[in-house]
Amino acid sequence: MLLASQLYTQRPDLAFSLVEVGARPGGESEPFYPLLDAFPRSQLLSFEPDEPLCREMQQKAGKRNIRYVASALGVCKERRKFYITKHPMCSSLYEPDSRYVDFFNALEPQAVARVIDIDTVDLDSVLVEHSVPPVDFIKIDVQGAELDVFRGASHALASVLLIVAEVEFSPMYIGQPLFGDVDRYLRDRSIVFHKFSGLCGRMIKPMGIADRPGFAIQHLWSDAAFVRDFFKLDTFTPDELLKAAVLVDVYSSPDLAARMLLEHDQRAGTGYAPRYVEAVMRGAAANAR
Repeated sequence: MLLASQLYTQRPDLAFSLVEVGARPGGESEPFYPLLDAFPRSQLLSFEPDEPLCREMQQKAGKRNIRYVASALGVCKERRKFYITKHPMCSSLYEPDSRYVDFFNALEPQAVARVIDIDTVDLDSVLVEHSVPPVDFIKIDVQGAELDVFRGASHALASVLLIVAEVEFSPMYIGQPLFGDVDRYLRDRSIVFHKFSGLCGRMIKPMGIADRPGFAIQHLWSDAAFVRDFFKLDTFTPDELLKAAVLVDVYSSPDLAARMLLEHDQRAGTGYAPRYVEAVMRGAAANAR
């Protein structure tokens, strides 16, 4: 939040349009949530198909500009099977592959508990319904259905600056798109892969570490950050450059943030980049002591 803190007094008018797909209790710890406080005109639209849970989270949202929507997102409006797992956070529109539960340690939460029918809707339709401004940021974690959501979000993807999506490297859910499929779809829309944040996985049974059941040798999934093509910064508006810089700074990419600020400075005659780089380097030096 270094850059957000620097810009707070100079550009308090900046307003971020944030979308979270797959909200759960405790999500307030996500790095983007403080933007709602730093830039009070910002808003978050958060999706969770569990309606009682949505109501509970809405009551706890306080004064923050957050709207929780009890909808399951997909490609379009349709009826689909929804696989509810032993741990709700593993539930998906795709059926979990039981072979992974049997083969790897600590994947029991992914086992299917029951199956229901559920109505899905595309993201673009909901954004219009709620009069949401062009989307700047999407955080998505829907257990293999990320590409389905993107396919129903062409308008949202046209404006988005940063996406943080959970992606899988192995088909833990039957028929699910994998990281390569998501990467290709987004790249074709000038949204390029930036980095992984934590490679996660498991050890194969019968080996295991008693006090570290989630220890990974086989990498299975990760959060992946995708950004609007950084070779096309000339297509960003000045405000998009500032907002994109803030977002990538929040997700610990100060080099890309500095490059975006430099582009803004050259166009608008501001001096954000040197001050930001100095602060980053000062902080790095202090941490190295």
